[in-house]
Amino acid sequence: MKKTLLIVMGAALMLGVSSCQKEGVYTPKKKIAAVYLESKTTTTLLGSNTSTVTNNEKRKKEDWIWDGKLLKEVKHYNNDGEIASTTTYTYDKNRVVRIENKSSDVTSYSTFEYDGKWLKSSEFYYDGRLRNSYVYTHTDKKITSIEHTSYSYGLDLKAAAEMDAIYAEMVAPIGIMIPEGTKCEGAKGQVELTSTVELKWDGNNIAYKTTTNSGSSSTVGFTYDDKKNPYFGMFEEDFFCAPGLVSENNLMSTTESDSPKMSYTYDGKYPVTQTIKTITTSIAGTMEIEVTYTFEYK
Repeated sequence: MKKTLLIVMGAALMLGVSSCQKEGVYTPKKKIAAVYLESKTTTTLLGSNTSTVTNNEKRKKEDWIWDGKLLKEVKHYNNDGEIASTTTYTYDKNRVVRIENKSSDVTSYSTFEYDGKWLKSSEFYYDGRLRNSYVYTHTDKKITSIEHTSYSYGLDLKAAAEMDAIYAEMVAPIGIMIPEGTKCEGAKGQVELTSTVELKWDGNNIAYKTTTNSGSSSTVGFTYDDKKNPYFGMFEEDFFCAPGLVSENNLMSTTESDSPKMSYTYDGKYPVTQTIKTITTSIAGTMEIEVTYTFEYK
């Protein structure tokens, strides 16, 4: 899978980044009620004048259940319309302190600690074991640096594949794919891994993200539209790699060469659909995948 933006380890955490409220509180003005998915794949063989088109009909992907202003639960559906997993949120005085994801055979959860208004640290557990931990640093009321530690327990390939499937299912509506070799890094190696992420902000949007790992660094830049992002303030524990969640406006592109193209339709200030187009070229030909998400609001 092509490398775009990394989201690691499971369930989405609601953490407002606005300076006027505490982190850990997600109370959007426009609340998502459901997310729908449809896709089209166009394959063209090298030297061929014709293309093969495969359409996957629109289906419900998620139901969002609210308790007043707070998101209580998200139900994730598979291709057959059955519940594949459920994410639940636990709060302490309107501030999220635990997020748990359960499927028929997999359970994972994240916990969060705060220092006054700001997020101090978070931890992700899978199968009862600590897999990832994060320590956050703030500058001018925004998170600007995160120290990430990943722990390995020698999981077998089957368990790693199960974890990868959960991540991909949960983050798909955000328009972010998970790069190979990093989705489940703690499960695929015996060595403890550490990395540092530095964030540069432009207003309430992440403009640049620099990741330093094993002595090397890479920087990615991001562009946005001027409309309201319904996910604004919502991010999972590895949120610093997901500007499409924490930024105020909707993510349009990145500086990575293989980044997918994104487009939106709007109703007023908020998006109604998001279309993500990815083109893959090989010696056999080209494959264009167009995925469209439709947002239904309360």
